[in-house]
Amino acid sequence: MGTLAEDLDRMEAEDKAATPGPWRSMVNSPCVHGPDPDAHLVAETDPQIESSEKVAFADAAAIASARTDRPALVEMVRLLREHVYASPSRRYPDKHDLVESLWSEAKKKAGC
Repeated sequence: MGTLAEDLDRMEAEDKAATPGPWRSMVNSPCVHGPDPDAHLVAETDPQIESSEKVAFADAAAIASARTDRPALVEMVRLLREHVYASPSRRYPDKHDLVESLWSEAKKKAGC
């Protein structure tokens, strides 16, 4: 677990290194495909390992949407952090500590 800036940098580097998005999951399929669903398989969940095919299909959909959603969330967090740092506040004179505290709390709530 790193600081917010370190975690955002790590996520951004992972996103840049991954197969370009958008990724897609096919209806009723445990497979995740890159931009060209006929040519590039990105990941496959195994419905035989999971408790049901429905779970594997849901996993594939979540993996696919994360490829598109995570870069936007990373950018949004960066914009919000910049906004907090730029806003005058008597209540939170040390905004860095506030932002890092919120990041730590968010990760705990998310089970990270």
